[in-house]
Amino acid sequence: MVLPGTRIGDGTIVAAGARVSGAVPGDCIVAGNPARVVRRGVNVGRFGRLPVTDVQRRLLDTLHSA
Repeated sequence: MVLPGTRIGDGTIVAAGARVSGAVPGDCIVAGNPARVVRRGVNVGRFGRLPVTDVQRRLLDTLHSA
């Protein structure tokens, strides 16, 4: 829930069920009630998606090749 008057920075991901109030910095993940920054320096891709890691990419490649 984003409360009135809240400012959320660019590239910020708000977790489901988080109660956000005040100002939230950009490029971070916020979660909880009240919402707190759980990770900073998040590089968000297109449409707010997090980039795929090398381990995830190898797993996806093996699943698609099977």
